[in-house]
Amino acid sequence: MGAAGSHELRNLLAHSECALTRWTKIRQKICVLTAFRRCELEVAKLLEKTEYDAKDVPWELAFAINGLSVPRDHGYLLYSSLSRELPLIHEASWCAILPIRGVKSEAKEMLLHSASRLRFRLPQSKIGVLLPLVGRKLEVGGSLITLTRFEAHPVQPSATLDARLVVIRLTTTPRGDSGAIDKNAFAQQFTKEVTRQLRALEIYSAPTITGRRDLVVHKQRILGFSLRMSGLSVNESFSLLSKGVGGKRRMGCGVFEPTRLASHG
Repeated sequence: MGAAGSHELRNLLAHSECALTRWTKIRQKICVLTAFRRCELEVAKLLEKTEYDAKDVPWELAFAINGLSVPRDHGYLLYSSLSRELPLIHEASWCAILPIRGVKSEAKEMLLHSASRLRFRLPQSKIGVLLPLVGRKLEVGGSLITLTRFEAHPVQPSATLDARLVVIRLTTTPRGDSGAIDKNAFAQQFTKEVTRQLRALEIYSAPTITGRRDLVVHKQRILGFSLRMSGLSVNESFSLLSKGVGGKRRMGCGVFEPTRLASHG
């Protein structure tokens, strides 16, 4: 084949690749729109017997992950990495970032598997804002991960919800005679403040502390607790799934999930 023939072949292949890329993107958009429409129908069915507004139903946006591991305590590290990659996340009070699930190792690492996902809790109207993360590489505490395909769906309400970690800034931190934190008194003040925040959301079930956990931010350890909420109505469940309680929701704190899901990872 001569030079002219090779040039024409290269042009043909280039145009074919462009056409294939365009068609692939069109197919992806069709699949996304079809999935969204199916989810919207599911939401409408869920809301038939409630007073909850469809636009306030929380959604979950999940990205598949390529990588080997992340640090077990990765809430702050993940938030920092995402904020560097997509700066609008730093002030995105409309979203929460859930902890990545995996298998705990002895080296304080979380080993990733095929079902590991980076998940955001957010309004449906904000999903498109985060889609530029597809294909991005993140450095999380020395571990490198790549975000690949994504999926989105409305969060299903449940009468029982768990939060892996809730942190709340108390006005005063109770301490014993030695100066160490009085953990029993701290838990009592913590429960009182959580109850106040729940009442503000018109949720009247009592919170149950199921464990003590902490979060490391700038090498400072912040004390918190795992919480369970039971006996929730559909409206209460949607409200808690959407708004959560406490602070640092973009570091994985104060985010509730149905109990069977929150217990993993």
